[in-house]
Amino acid sequence: MGNSETTDLPSRRTALKLAAWSVPVVAVAVAAPAAAASDENSTYYIYQSYAGWTGGDFVLEAYVYLRSTNAGVGGLPVTWTVVETGQVFTGTSTDNGYARAQAVPSAVVGTPGFVDIASQDATHREQVQGERPPV
Repeated sequence: MGNSETTDLPSRRTALKLAAWSVPVVAVAVAAPAAAASDENSTYYIYQSYAGWTGGDFVLEAYVYLRSTNAGVGGLPVTWTVVETGQVFTGTSTDNGYARAQAVPSAVVGTPGFVDIASQDATHREQVQGERPPV
């Protein structure tokens, strides 16, 4: 065409290589466990946590695991703190590390959006699922 413009766009081959390398990065980020919020040097971590409205109640669940054995630990206090209001719910982990707290809607202040979960040196932030039922 007689026009000698150059372009800084990558070649098709380079674009395909970049795309191929980005897929594993996305997969690893999606596959990260709920324990990701805990520091890798922490002794404990929070695993398979849940916060949300279930059956009309506000339900909070989490497992507390010992990092060195990847096993649940019983008898540990667990706290769930609503980020927006500071309201605190508490529970104690069972032998397999499972802890749960539950409250009726009238006992929950405001409309929780996120909950911070803590036990020992483990922490995790969980988004609240579902919609608050009318009080």
